Amino acid sequence: HVTVREMSRLLFFEPENLEGAKRALRVRALSPGWRDSFRERLAKARAIDEQDKAAKKESPG
Repeated sequence: HVTVREMSRLLFFEPENLEGAKRALRVRALSPGWRDSFRERLAKARAIDEQDKAAKKESPG
């Protein structure tokens, strides 16, 4: 259960809250625009995480 108020907070004021974004995406009634916004946020976070992992592998011990 995620309230509209909580979703608004997650979308506009808590971009770093990835667990909240995942929770919001489980709401069937979520509008397509908001769904896209949360998906984009998670995709960007994954890309950054993958870049960080690749950089750590390339850097000397």
